[in-house]
Amino acid sequence: DTISMIVMVAVNTLLSFYLGGTMGIAGVTCATFIANCLGILILGIYIIVKEKGIHYRPYFNWSYFKALTLLGLPESSFFLAIVIMEGGLNALALNCYSIEGVAVVSVVINLYEIVAYVSEGISEYETVVLNFSLGEKNRNKLKNGMKITFRAVLIEGAAFSLIFFFAAPLLIGTFDIDNAETANTAITAIRILAVAPIALMIARITAIFCQYTRKLGRAVLIWILVIGLAPLLFAALLSGISIEAMVCG
Repeated sequence: DTISMIVMVAVNTLLSFYLGGTMGIAGVTCATFIANCLGILILGIYIIVKEKGIHYRPYFNWSYFKALTLLGLPESSFFLAIVIMEGGLNALALNCYSIEGVAVVSVVINLYEIVAYVSEGISEYETVVLNFSLGEKNRNKLKNGMKITFRAVLIEGAAFSLIFFFAAPLLIGTFDIDNAETANTAITAIRILAVAPIALMIARITAIFCQYTRKLGRAVLIWILVIGLAPLLFAALLSGISIEAMVCG
């Protein structure tokens, strides 16, 4: 899993720069698709190859199926929330600001997703901490582990914020936006996005905590509300002012 994640992030980053420079936003989308397929392929090879993989035999238990489905529901809700947010914002931008608005919003969404996926490493650590400390019923280990998790969120989130704010003109170059006015608007949008990484990561680790402490309803609510519906709602409320105000929403 670690190898596949490293490969996915590396391939996605490299191809996004290359394909983004030649194909624009479509190239960045293709890079993400290729990286995800490669990650799935690596996991598949690991599982299928018997010498190194997992030996398995057909087995079904309804109780286990139900428990696993409920446990996986919050994580599935994250991807559902991303789809709601992406589709809604793109439709809103297209309706209010035509193709230029879609270009700006697509830049914001891609960078937002990079933050979400890169911060998954912190969530993986948090998952290990929760499993061990809750299994051992060790509150001190849980407390210390969550402190480390929160500290990592602050450091990584601040790093993303600084990159977005100060390197916005460089980042926009990877998206190959030809129109100078649209590019300048996108630069402003990236700088507005600089306030979001820490909040996004805090929402993520909170949802993971709720998921592994069996507060599944709260975890689903955090994903759908914070990642999906709230950004769409506030963007809609402010979309009539300007594209920058819509990004603020």
